[in-house]
Amino acid sequence: EILLQHNSYRPDRVVFLQDQVVILDYKTGSPKDAHQTQIKRYSKLYEQMGFENVTAYLVYLELEQVVRV
Repeated sequence: EILLQHNSYRPDRVVFLQDQVVILDYKTGSPKDAHQTQIKRYSKLYEQMGFENVTAYLVYLELEQVVRV
């Protein structure tokens, strides 16, 4: 969970590798613009915390589809 002064954000999974942070957010249903906005916010927050190599993926469970953002 990422805690800010008035908000908190909770990506579904964050994996810390040797030189990379991978953010995964699992979704059901069809893709929506709001999903992209949400995970881009997570990525930006990790970059603001000092992580340089951040990669984010939306995982659509019902569609069996993974989208790199």
